[in-house]
Amino acid sequence: LVAFGDSSGKGAAAALYGALVSGMLRSLGTDKIGPADMLKELNEVLMERKVAAQYVTLLSILWNASRREMTIANAGAIPPLLIRRGKISQPLVAGVPLGLLAERDYDETVLHLEVGDVVVLYSDGFQDPKPFTPTIVVGIDAQADKKWKCIQAMPSQFGDKDSWQGRTLPNVPQD
Repeated sequence: LVAFGDSSGKGAAAALYGALVSGMLRSLGTDKIGPADMLKELNEVLMERKVAAQYVTLLSILWNASRREMTIANAGAIPPLLIRRGKISQPLVAGVPLGLLAERDYDETVLHLEVGDVVVLYSDGFQDPKPFTPTIVVGIDAQADKKWKCIQAMPSQFGDKDSWQGRTLPNVPQD
């Protein structure tokens, strides 16, 4: 299970809330439940301990390597990008941030990945144009170098994501 999220606010309050959510995720992560059910349970626990003006956006992703599938549930986060053969798409998966509203259900979507696909998880801070140097790149096949070049080509193009959605990126290596 992969959890990727962002706590609202800045400073110590946001960091402490993020740490609280991280601890809760670790305890729920052993329950062998799907991503949507995990988000629902986590939201219920957070609503029992409501902290004013605090919430968290979170993607919950279950990777099945044998089927090359990612099952994704979303609680207010930006959906991941799927880069396949130089084209970018974004799965439709949405939901309410955790800790805002009680009794929320979350949907799941399944991404079937192919050899050479790249999935990019990012938060709203990444959309602001800044120098970008990822520290971790995980490949699911032998094409990690090609994926790294693709990721390196993308940051300058994030500023206006909607204009290139579904089209080929001009700076992505095609070989």
